[in-house]
Amino acid sequence: MLTWIKKMNKRTLSFQLLFSALLPATFSLAQSWSAKTPFGGSAREGSVGFSIGTKGYMASGYDGARKQDLWEYDQAGNSWMQKNSFTNPGRNASSAFVIGTKAYVGGGISGLNPDAVFMEWDQGSNAWSTKTSFGGGGRELMASFAIGTKGYFATGYDFANGAYNDLWEWNQGTNGWTQKNSLPGSIRHSGIGFSIGTKGYVGLGNDDGMPITFLNDLWEWDQGGNSWSAKTSLPAAGRWGAVAFTIGTKAYVGTGGVGASTYTTEFWEWSQTGNSWTQLANFGGSARHSAAGFSIGTCGYIGTGNDGAYKQDFYEYCTAALPVSVYSFDAACAGNNEVNVSWETASGKNNDYYVLERSYDDMYWEPLTRIKVAGNSQGRNTYEYTDHPGAASSGRETIYYRLQETAYSGQYQYFGPVTASCAASGSPVVVWPSSGNGVFTVTTRSFRIRSVELFDMFGRKLEILPAPLGQEQFMLDLGSHGSGVYYLCLKGAEASVARKILISR
Repeated sequence: MLTWIKKMNKRTLSFQLLFSALLPATFSLAQSWSAKTPFGGSAREGSVGFSIGTKGYMASGYDGARKQDLWEYDQAGNSWMQKNSFTNPGRNASSAFVIGTKAYVGGGISGLNPDAVFMEWDQGSNAWSTKTSFGGGGRELMASFAIGTKGYFATGYDFANGAYNDLWEWNQGTNGWTQKNSLPGSIRHSGIGFSIGTKGYVGLGNDDGMPITFLNDLWEWDQGGNSWSAKTSLPAAGRWGAVAFTIGTKAYVGTGGVGASTYTTEFWEWSQTGNSWTQLANFGGSARHSAAGFSIGTCGYIGTGNDGAYKQDFYEYCTAALPVSVYSFDAACAGNNEVNVSWETASGKNNDYYVLERSYDDMYWEPLTRIKVAGNSQGRNTYEYTDHPGAASSGRETIYYRLQETAYSGQYQYFGPVTASCAASGSPVVVWPSSGNGVFTVTTRSFRIRSVELFDMFGRKLEILPAPLGQEQFMLDLGSHGSGVYYLCLKGAEASVARKILISR
């Protein structure tokens, strides 16, 4: 989707070249469901779903056996990659939340009874560690959410006491649990949990009564006051085992059981500002319970679950995208370890602010500055920022920049990334662009290439490419390969160099 122009020592992303180059990182604009690549693991129910940055994740679950695996979904490539499994016993009906670049998974069924195991997964190191056990004891089917550096588990079920209505807070700084004020509503399990800003939300579920009541209520918890308030109930049948995720200031709730063995494909939007529900297009797959989901940017995802059989399918729903307003986005090396980043907008209407972010690996991003949009104008405006990467960029060949545009509604979209290769003069091999439609230029400096090999993201060798002996610059046409992440291995007489590239159309 991205078209790149090389201008000496910089990359420019230009609206004039290709309109679709500036579509946000959601990659889909339709307000309807579309089938994506099925989940990378086995068909299952009772997994947890979460997202970190531009990646989505599903972990654990039950396919006849309780699972320990973790899978990462790449939105750009529509592909799955297995990450490290946790070492604690496999489990299902667990709960999860995210703080920064770390995910936390706790509770669930791992044997005959629910347990209180609580684990941390670090996206940067792809490593699991065990943290302080959940303060409420062994439990399954809890609601969960995170606010700032605090994570929360609420309600849930154990075999000894049945359902609960309590709320527990975990502090990332102290690795300790504290009980907070309980939910005023019914005891429950198999409900939903999510957060928007400094508010947490718990609702729906099964009250474990005799007879069982399937709940449709929604409750808001204020972190500052440790207090609950009732919000507008879902204007439909109560349900259990539904999926909830948030996009901006809105929550989305889909699928679930509306009876002991009756399931639904209904999909609803709840607006925090209006405290109101809107029914949207039904979920694209079969009616089911115990699916998993997450959101990335302005798109939400639901997959797996049980409709009478374990499911592996995976679907995407994208909200209406913001109008494309960024006309050009550029990063250029300026000497003295400085990078000049600039962008030009065609319109500022309904947009609130921009956040410029930097990365050294195109995975982990840090905000550099937040800039207010220059008025509600239809005219063009130019924004500039001078970055000082400092010692952290020493020896790095490429620095990445992306731009987040946020509207007054809370919706946001990304532009870029663009790159600046300020340290490239010291690298023996430069491949540019790092992302393109399949045509790449290789420049060598005192590095005699003997062979060029192409590998996919799983390390499988796909092709041995002709090596143009004696040439310091040559082109590679990889247009026959599909969109996705690849690695070029350039072998010399005494060393080999690997370069990551992205083919995107």
